[in-house]
Amino acid sequence: MKSPFGAASRWPRVATGIVVAVTVLAGIAVGRDGPHDDVPGVRLHAGVAWVASTEVGQLTLLDGASAEVAAGVRVDRPGSALSAAQEGTTGYALNRARGSVVRVDGATLEPSRSTSPVAESGDQLAVFPTPHAFYALDTRRGLLASADPKTLESRGKPYPLAVEAAPDGAVVDAEGRLWVLDDHTGDLVWFDGQSRHSRAGAATPGQSRLAVAAGRPVLLDPGRRTMALLDPATGAVERAVAVDLRAGDTVAVTGSAGQHRLLISVSPGGLFLSCAFGSGSCTKPVSLGDGPSTLGQAVEVGNRAVVPDYATGGVSIVDLTTSRVVARPRLFDRPVRFDLLTRDGVIFYNDPGSAQAGVIDPGGRVRPIVKYRSGQHSPGEAPTEVVPGPDDGTSRAEGQGGTGPDPRSTSAVSISVSPRDHGMVGAEFEFAAVATGSAGIAGARWTFGDGSGATGSTVRHRWNRPGTYPVSVTARLRQGTVTTATTRVVVEDPHAPPRIARITVEPEAPRVGRQVLFGADLTGGPPQRTEWTVTGPRGTETTSGAPRFGHTFTAPGDYTVTLTVRAGAASDRRSRQFAVKPEQREVGCGDVVTTDSIVTQDLVCPGAGLTIAAGDVVLDLGGHTITTDRPTADAKGIVIGTGRPIRNITVRNGSVSRYPTGVAMTDVAAVTVENVAVSASMDNAGPWGIVGVRASEVRLRGIALSAFNPFDFSHNSSVVMTKSIISGGTGKGVARCRHDSSCSIEGGSLHVGDFVCYNDDPEKTSSSLSIAGSDDVSVSFLGPYCTTVTVRDSRINLLFDASATNTYLSGNTVSQDESLALWNAFTVVGNTFTGGGMSGIQVFSGRGVVSDNRFVQNQGNGVLVRAGDSDVGPLEISGNVFDGNGTGGDEWTGLDGVRVESAGPGSVIRVAGNRASDNARYGINAEPGLVVDEGGNTSSGDPLGCRGVVCLPG
Repeated sequence: MKSPFGAASRWPRVATGIVVAVTVLAGIAVGRDGPHDDVPGVRLHAGVAWVASTEVGQLTLLDGASAEVAAGVRVDRPGSALSAAQEGTTGYALNRARGSVVRVDGATLEPSRSTSPVAESGDQLAVFPTPHAFYALDTRRGLLASADPKTLESRGKPYPLAVEAAPDGAVVDAEGRLWVLDDHTGDLVWFDGQSRHSRAGAATPGQSRLAVAAGRPVLLDPGRRTMALLDPATGAVERAVAVDLRAGDTVAVTGSAGQHRLLISVSPGGLFLSCAFGSGSCTKPVSLGDGPSTLGQAVEVGNRAVVPDYATGGVSIVDLTTSRVVARPRLFDRPVRFDLLTRDGVIFYNDPGSAQAGVIDPGGRVRPIVKYRSGQHSPGEAPTEVVPGPDDGTSRAEGQGGTGPDPRSTSAVSISVSPRDHGMVGAEFEFAAVATGSAGIAGARWTFGDGSGATGSTVRHRWNRPGTYPVSVTARLRQGTVTTATTRVVVEDPHAPPRIARITVEPEAPRVGRQVLFGADLTGGPPQRTEWTVTGPRGTETTSGAPRFGHTFTAPGDYTVTLTVRAGAASDRRSRQFAVKPEQREVGCGDVVTTDSIVTQDLVCPGAGLTIAAGDVVLDLGGHTITTDRPTADAKGIVIGTGRPIRNITVRNGSVSRYPTGVAMTDVAAVTVENVAVSASMDNAGPWGIVGVRASEVRLRGIALSAFNPFDFSHNSSVVMTKSIISGGTGKGVARCRHDSSCSIEGGSLHVGDFVCYNDDPEKTSSSLSIAGSDDVSVSFLGPYCTTVTVRDSRINLLFDASATNTYLSGNTVSQDESLALWNAFTVVGNTFTGGGMSGIQVFSGRGVVSDNRFVQNQGNGVLVRAGDSDVGPLEISGNVFDGNGTGGDEWTGLDGVRVESAGPGSVIRVAGNRASDNARYGINAEPGLVVDEGGNTSSGDPLGCRGVVCLPG
């Protein structure tokens, strides 16, 4: 599938922390001073944080330096379930109940209109603001949306990631890749702005957690008791460390910003662990208290971890060098699930449900902040007017009791700052009030947050102390309107020593023969000296004294880059490990692939397209097509496996066409084929479009497969097809899953004549089929010779016959012209059969349960038992609703809600607790002696009531 974010686009490199729908973790906002800086120094915005205040429906801006409220902005109705996200000084309010977002501009404090990035996402929405885009993920449906970060206008339809995650199950790494864990399958999925990638079965489902450490994705798997540093390009494990966790532990995890380390909080035992890839081990667990605890994600400042305990309403501060608890300040006098976050080295806490918030010093001192007082403006140097939110039903004039426009507007002026909005103590800043449209400035009065002020449309100011200062202007326009605007300026100490916040390696997954760029994000003053050293398998690879430099590697391997910055006697040093992969090989027709390879042009091949003969290989089709001009019967587009077992193969991003078999795999495991279109033979006698023999852990993700006979998996194969479109010969084409194999379809659609498990022995059944969450199931015969067939939560438009040894149908909507015939053993629970051309269900033989379904307005009967002399049962028909069936108007099609017409003398059919209404003839019509009436049946509006059972009035 083509990405809605643009064919040539890429997620921007993220320089800020991520705030998701449940847990707020604001990170550090960094950015270069300008494109011509001579040093890699990037000064940080000082600590200000947007937090949610649900009681009054506002975002509150907290100033860490003064421990005061800087602004309060109304974004929603009082009592709305809000959480906050932040990018730079701009805040985003997420309504967790509606899945809607409001943006608050960091300069003007104006709220945007409320918008829903993904329709009907509700409380499953997670948001990721970045400097160049605003991303929103519906974690339940796996839909990723992109919007303009300033206007929140959509940039296209949501992109399907085919993943179902926990609400806090996604992170974004330093290069802007989104990483998600499927909560049900344990699959690892990531998106790089253009395409989706995955690694099947990467983690224990429902237990594992993702984090970002030093910009890199890290996977913590309590079920396997490991943490793994992941390759950002491939998702493969680069390094693993054992973590001593126990069954039943509930963990919360945070990655360190400056090194490859995880901070792990363990409940209910109240333990804290620090685990580093550099040392290859974890510290001894630190006990955070004697009683039961509910620990949240820790935050890290100055080599100290601050761990929240929602059960006590307090935090524990742990020295990461000594693994000792240095302080346990109590923040609240009650249990409360509060937010804990850092901005630029300042630790903030916030109770979204009350007015309580504050700042925690690393030593344990707590400075409380009252976010609001009922009926008063938010406290601060100057009153900050609460701006009505986008869902507030009254205008400001109405709220004040007036009838005309408000003379004090916030939309007609802005502030221009030169040379930039941050600088050193003593540096001069120039501010200009700029009117929008045709309005002109008649006069302006300024305040600078330090007790001083000025007048005039353009003014200059210097600060003599470091801090974050609000700059406000009240301007009178020439037509008499008074308007206000606010911005913020960060002033830093020029004598602060330089510190390395992060080393950057671009690209994150370098390859031999391609230039790699090294740089760093710095805080504090500029360094006087910069020293780079890159070491590898052959010793020192290269050195540099430039702020940023490039190098091209000639050999693959593990490397370490080390940066030292010096200013006078002060210095800071940091290292980062990375791996250089072999050069990606370009491949063409007939090539045998044994290492990561790429197709760089469309291929027209006289014979086989490509053969993958080794494991741990990624074949990127590069958006190109492999086709043939000689489609002989045994020709194959991509062959995976050549006789010896191999595993960990990925084929992605392209198409295979005209081959009778598009993809064939033998003796393989952990194969992923994603975002590939396969157009194979539509000949009735042709082979199968995709074939797997002894192919386990196969994932087909986002596949478009078109072939008369779509696929054949056999001999202990296992495959999951997710969000794929499978199109076979309707009515005649065959999809096979046989010889002790399992085939699952999740989402997407399936059109095929038969979906079967035929073996060489016609008397033997084997293999299992599963369909879940599909938008369109059209199968004539489902499950012949299968041991188990399950279909759930899908829309079924065609299903004539279900005859597996055991058939399970639940949560489906069935609407088709024919009846669904059931055989053998079956369980049909919680489905809706509506608008069918004949009966909803017809039972010919077998045993099972038909319970808690709805049969509505079918032309025939809701349920028909027509078994002739064959014994049926035990069969339970209970708790169903039969409404308006029998509209076809003849005896053969059916006129009743339930019709038990014939069954053998040994049959046991129980009927209980059904509700019938407005059916054409009988609500329940059973031939005498064929059913056991277990009571509780009702009838209302059925002309002849019930026969063969007693029905009470409905």
